[in-house]
Amino acid sequence: HDGFVLFQPKSNKIMPEILYYILWFSEEYFVSKRQVGTQGNLNTTIVGNTKIPLVPLSNQENLLNLINKLEKSISDSQESFNKSKELENSILNKVF
Repeated sequence: HDGFVLFQPKSNKIMPEILYYILWFSEEYFVSKRQVGTQGNLNTTIVGNTKIPLVPLSNQENLLNLINKLEKSISDSQESFNKSKELENSILNKVF
C-alpha cells in the first residue's frame, strides 16, 4: 500500500521513543500540511522536509523519563477516578 510512511531514525542521535512523541505532538502541524482532497494526504516530500529538533541523548533520556512518569500519573489518576465512580455508584444503589 502506498499510503504509509515509515519513520526511522537514521542514526543514534535520536531515541525512537522521542521521535514518536515529537511526531505525536506534531499532529496539528502535519494536518495543516496535508494535501486537500477526499482524504487529506501527506507525501514523502512534505514529511521529508520536516525538521526534527535534536537535543543531546542525555536530555532525551531525561525527557523520556519525565514523560513516562507523567503517563503513569495520568494512568493512576484515571484508575483512582474510576474507583471513586464505582464507589459512588455502589453507595447510590444502596441508598436508592
